[in-house]
Amino acid sequence: MPASLLVGADYEPTELAPRLVLSGDPEQIAAALAASPGARWLIVRGALPESFLAGLLRARRSDAQELALVVADSTHVFLSERGPAWYRRRGLEIYVLEPIALEAVTVNPVAPQAHSFDSAQMRQRLAEALGDVPVFDVLHADYRSVERAAPSI
Repeated sequence: MPASLLVGADYEPTELAPRLVLSGDPEQIAAALAASPGARWLIVRGALPESFLAGLLRARRSDAQELALVVADSTHVFLSERGPAWYRRRGLEIYVLEPIALEAVTVNPVAPQAHSFDSAQMRQRLAEALGDVPVFDVLHADYRSVERAAPSI
């Protein structure tokens, strides 16, 4: 797999060390940024974990210009603590080359060997949060009837 790249305003790429984005510490990230001081884009080959973004924020100077991170699609971005808007406000803009169209969301309100949630309430809350995206309970009888009525591909 090709390495990730830092690209400056002059469009000259600087290849990053293999696996830097996956497992680099803030010192390694800072060294990469120092080697490419005018970097404006970071082309990420593979996954973009939140640990890298945290290290990138620690490694950047406070007066640094915005850095655009470009990944293949949103399935390559792994954020659990903060969302893209939080990073944007700190000068790290995340872009995807191929946006993903969310067609529907499926839920299973029953956790194995644990608790369950009210299916209707869960679907309603998700529908309110997601807008026009349909929400289906995979265990609900209504879902099975939709499944039978759907044309095969």
